[in-house]
Amino acid sequence: MQFASFGLASKPSPDESHQFADNFNLTNSKQESAGNKKPRGRL
Repeated sequence: MQFASFGLASKPSPDESHQFADNFNLTNSKQESAGNKKPRGRL
């Protein structure tokens, strides 16, 4: 919830918000598919 609040506070454009979310999800997916070799939750 804190992260969502920060996103609203910074007021990025809808496109930027979606792009960031897509990149974050892709990063997590790649880490999981790689066997969690890297720490999870890193930006």
